[in-house]
Amino acid sequence: FARRIAASVQARADFLHRSGVAYGPGPSDRLDLFPAAGTSDAPVMIFIHGGFWRSLDAALFSFVARGFVPHGAAVVVLDYPLIPEFRLADIVTSCRLAIAWVHRHARTFGASPDKLFVSGNSAGGHLAALLADRAWPTTAGLPDDVIKGACAMSGLYDLEPVRLSSQNDTLNLTGEEVERLSPSRQLPARAAKTIFAVGADETPEFLRQNRAIAEAWTAAGLPCAHDVVSAINHITIVLDAFAVPTHPLNIATRRLMGVA
Repeated sequence: FARRIAASVQARADFLHRSGVAYGPGPSDRLDLFPAAGTSDAPVMIFIHGGFWRSLDAALFSFVARGFVPHGAAVVVLDYPLIPEFRLADIVTSCRLAIAWVHRHARTFGASPDKLFVSGNSAGGHLAALLADRAWPTTAGLPDDVIKGACAMSGLYDLEPVRLSSQNDTLNLTGEEVERLSPSRQLPARAAKTIFAVGADETPEFLRQNRAIAEAWTAAGLPCAHDVVSAINHITIVLDAFAVPTHPLNIATRRLMGVA
């Protein structure tokens, strides 16, 4: 945590940014924006933090900008409403509102509305996988391919083990929510290409879930890649891999975005 805080403070010192921009009506519907310098057509990486849908905030992940802004991409880091005050479906709704806001306002910060990408870790990986589905955008008045690609890291794609764990003392997930909001149980008919990444040093359940979702998407004919990142764990996958320009995970993601 100390390393992430220090890296985020440094990123906010190094890069032009706007913090706490409202993308929706709720008090937690806010985002931190890091524009790309010297461009009017930059791709946008929209990052969603983890914390079991109940903790952490965007300011702790400003360091993600270091992996993309110097290479000509804008970065947006989301805050969203948290459990237990809100339900998981409310969080999904807020993330969709954020995508719509970025699509509408991309030109105002030198980015292209046609080059939106999404990423996240842990709970954010779960949300990124849901957003990669190409069914929901049209219900929000957006192009079905508004998300061009995704990087879902260390995600929880089947929520039933979470519901059966002590985590559910706080999350209070229901069986209906598990069925409706588990990406591995509700496979998209169409989806953006998604990199499913997990640290090789993570616990067996995270390794299993990431392997299972990649296998399920592949079997369904959905475009994806599965990356087990060596010498990386659940906490360091963003700080020491995704946000590091020389790391293969960052390079693979930027190649997906067209800024490698």
